[in-house]
Amino acid sequence: MTTYTAPVEDMMFLFDKLRNNKNYNEIEKYHDVNSELVRNILEEAAKITQNIILPLAKSGDENPTTLENGVVITPPGYKEAYKKFIEDGWTSLSCDPKYGGQGMPKTVSAFFDEMLSSASLSFKLYSELSIGAYNCINHHTTESIKNKFLPKMVEGKWSGTMCLTESVCGTDLGLLKTKAVEQ
Repeated sequence: MTTYTAPVEDMMFLFDKLRNNKNYNEIEKYHDVNSELVRNILEEAAKITQNIILPLAKSGDENPTTLENGVVITPPGYKEAYKKFIEDGWTSLSCDPKYGGQGMPKTVSAFFDEMLSSASLSFKLYSELSIGAYNCINHHTTESIKNKFLPKMVEGKWSGTMCLTESVCGTDLGLLKTKAVEQ
């Protein structure tokens, strides 16, 4: 059986000792972030990644996602795990509290991302593009657009996507051709 032990102690060492001398309690929005809080978050993150997410790797290998009659069928356990993932607030870890997020520093969400990637990269990718879309909207749009989309994305009700490689329309990277010319 595959095992994974989240490196909570290593992550705490990084949080406590190697933060480029940044003290989060000196930054207004991170005033309440401290080692005890981060340790509690990482210990809970370890539980979900080790006990719920890790078994999905085998499930996904043995029963890959399929498309049946226009409906995507995920491997056994994925739907339930994603529901728990959302309910426990893991989609909102570093998101702005204004939109329902927990407001943790990116350092903390990076630790969680590492745990997720180690336990099941395929499951991690379920939420990966959503955080990218969240960041794009949060940093480059109007307040009305943020208010419309971000709360649902933070809550995990809506997700983000990336539609980049449509065939023969200029973004299909497989069609690129290069030529080296000696100069």
